[in-house]
Amino acid sequence: MPIEIRDLDGGLGNLIRGFGTLTGKEYKNSIKYHLSQDAEKFKKYRYSLCDFTKVTNLGVCSDDIEYVAELCMEVSETNPNAVVAIIAEKDVIFGMSRMWEMMFGDNNWEVMVFKAKEGAEKWIRAKVREKFGINDLTIG
Repeated sequence: MPIEIRDLDGGLGNLIRGFGTLTGKEYKNSIKYHLSQDAEKFKKYRYSLCDFTKVTNLGVCSDDIEYVAELCMEVSETNPNAVVAIIAEKDVIFGMSRMWEMMFGDNNWEVMVFKAKEGAEKWIRAKVREKFGINDLTIG
């Protein structure tokens, strides 16, 4: 499976991790499935870490990015204050991630794209501490 999604920190956060060749269909279907989970579970999330460092080939186009941005806009009403960090070492994935960020638009989620895991995790810890008063994230 090119995308793995699992809960972190007892359900306070989640990890979305891509591997190998990631197609637009796989990307859209995985994110759609994840976002259509139990609304009560989704409300508990404080952060999401999206790690695309293991993606070797990206077969995702701007239409796929726009579709996922629209899905995220819909669910942001259920959980309006999430913190989302995206790790994208490769330039093309970094650019597509920034495109998603721009298409996602103006809402209450705080989103940042990073080239390295350390910066993403540090930013998540700081934002979750600032917004929710949670100091003990393991992000693992």
